[in-house]
Amino acid sequence: MTSIAAVFAAAVVMAWTIAGVALAQAVQPAAGNRFFKPSDVVALVGGEDMVVRRDDPDLELLVLQQPGFSSVKFRNLAFEGDTVFEQVRDLNFPSWEDQIKSVSATVVVAQFGKMESLAGPDGVPAFAAAYEQFLNRLAGDKRRILLLGANAPKGAPPDQVVPYNAAARALAGRRGWVYVDVSRGPLAADALSNLGIVPHHPADPDLAVLVRRKNMLWFHYWRPQNWAFLHGDRTEQQSSRDHRDPSKRWFPDEMKQWLPLVAAKEAQIKETLDTDRQP
Repeated sequence: MTSIAAVFAAAVVMAWTIAGVALAQAVQPAAGNRFFKPSDVVALVGGEDMVVRRDDPDLELLVLQQPGFSSVKFRNLAFEGDTVFEQVRDLNFPSWEDQIKSVSATVVVAQFGKMESLAGPDGVPAFAAAYEQFLNRLAGDKRRILLLGANAPKGAPPDQVVPYNAAARALAGRRGWVYVDVSRGPLAADALSNLGIVPHHPADPDLAVLVRRKNMLWFHYWRPQNWAFLHGDRTEQQSSRDHRDPSKRWFPDEMKQWLPLVAAKEAQIKETLDTDRQP
């Protein structure tokens, strides 16, 4: 039985890999086209590897540094532990549809498959089906979808995630979405070419600092430490209401004060980029 299982697993890996390779051309924008547009709002979704792009914003920096793209906005909606099968949130947290709408996203960048790959080759079909169902909720009628390949879990064989990435690539090809492989490191040259991005070297360290600070401001707004008092199950507590007028809640209005801070930092990012490009 063990040998039969091993043969079956190898066959699954091979099948998904071949499917991904066969669709490689279908998941790339036409030559000379750019996936991102100057007015885009980009929503990032995924697990921990996407969360850390708050502090390691490689894709965001590359897009912003494209001439004319200094106004593109990135909104990180990722949570640690998210998989295509489950995304646990606190009571009354907005639905995915409402989240995407609230940030006016025109692009969704998703990265899944790392934790799901722990199920082994047998889990690939369920992963592919759940991934498509999840993305259908985010895509709407017009949003562009970019799938990033997943990295293998720490300590796992590097090829463990291969059939999952192949399934994601095949899904992108079938649905007219875009897939790029980042399993070899931070956005290799061919991945950037597929997105129509021309890398800028060296990256401006001051710009990176500004982007990280903006991302932290957004994080504090989007993921407040005391959700229960904001919109959860403690909104009726006295400390959640104005002591002068208990009918008024002070916390929601206070949280909105983060948004001008985010906007101000984005204006500073744009000014920095536009100034750097002046002759």
